[in-house]
Amino acid sequence: MDALRSFLSGRRLAIIGILLAIPFVFFGSSSFGTVFTNYGKVNGLTVSALDVNIAINTVTSRLQQIYGEEFNVDTLEEGLLNSLVRNEIISQKSLLYQAQQMELVNSEEEAKRLIMSEPSFQTDGRFNQDIFEATIRANGILPNEYIENVQNTSLVNDFLSAVSDSSFQIESELKKQIKLIEQERDIDFFKIDFNSLKSNINPTLESAVNFYEENKLLFMDEEKRSFNILSVNQDQFRDSVEVPDGFIDAEYQDYLNRINATAERRVSHIMIDVLNYDSREDAFEALISIQSKLGIDLTFEEAASQFSEDLISADFEGDLGFSSGDSFPPEFEEALDSMVVNETSEIIELDESFHIIKFTEENKETPKTKEIMGGQFIDELIEAESYALMLDLRDEIEDLLLNGSSVEAIADAVNQES
Repeated sequence: MDALRSFLSGRRLAIIGILLAIPFVFFGSSSFGTVFTNYGKVNGLTVSALDVNIAINTVTSRLQQIYGEEFNVDTLEEGLLNSLVRNEIISQKSLLYQAQQMELVNSEEEAKRLIMSEPSFQTDGRFNQDIFEATIRANGILPNEYIENVQNTSLVNDFLSAVSDSSFQIESELKKQIKLIEQERDIDFFKIDFNSLKSNINPTLESAVNFYEENKLLFMDEEKRSFNILSVNQDQFRDSVEVPDGFIDAEYQDYLNRINATAERRVSHIMIDVLNYDSREDAFEALISIQSKLGIDLTFEEAASQFSEDLISADFEGDLGFSSGDSFPPEFEEALDSMVVNETSEIIELDESFHIIKFTEENKETPKTKEIMGGQFIDELIEAESYALMLDLRDEIEDLLLNGSSVEAIADAVNQES
């Protein structure tokens, strides 16, 4: 039984690996078409082309483990490969039949989890559905068919695991164990007192010296070494950093510029399309007429909904969304630079249209005061400059080492303690 369990344990580890590897070993030198023309059934379970391919790959892998990776199944005697593959299929289907008869189950979700953990179907460590389907379909397999085969193979694997890992014993094994337990033997032994034996040994000085000469390694002290260390710390350079005149003002201006560069402005507009009029003058007059009603008869939003000829934005009261400085036409961006929120522009002329825009919203970080940011700017300067000074000293020390200077000489040269 132990031999059987050992065989089953090794066998079940190989099955899942071969099944998950099939997309990359299909249709090799031995196609399933050369083995069977009619696959048939085993214990009522249908044998598919996929089952035959798995069996071929299993047999091939097993033979290569025995005879080496260079082994080619084409060198087998005629009919031998067919017989080996047939026996493998019968074995697998018989095990699956027995597992099903015992009402063992393995869920489809578990099979999918097993497939998703296969590195061949992953991109950057995550399962890629497109790679999975493309690989499977390229080998003539439907995804559902492949999932079902993984599910069945995993079920057989669990069944084999239960058998190989169990500790039940058959009657013949129990009888052998009983015989071993009831067996009696007479044993004679001698006991030697080590301390008594040691006290009777009196080596001479000459023999002791000879033993030392022949075994000097046994009497060597552990190796010891001394080191001189030259330590350089960034903190020792912090007081050497000088803050330039105007540094805080320049840094604060850069800080404000970065905030402004990331600001987003939201705009609504009323558009008149020149192509809808007899002339540009007529189109311009139409927008002037609308402009005269703003704030008197109509709100900007009402005017955009009723009169804007940009039909898409008109459904949203003229809203064009946000821009960080490059989404709108340059004429819009230029006008926005001189506007504040809720302000309406003058008429803006483009090649084929006229517009009135409204600055409706701004997403912008509120800048901190210069007093608050000044301390941060100085800390950042000291951190960067002290680190640079430390690296400069490190380079100087390396040059001295390459020139053969001792640690003590280097310490004196760079005014450091060793």
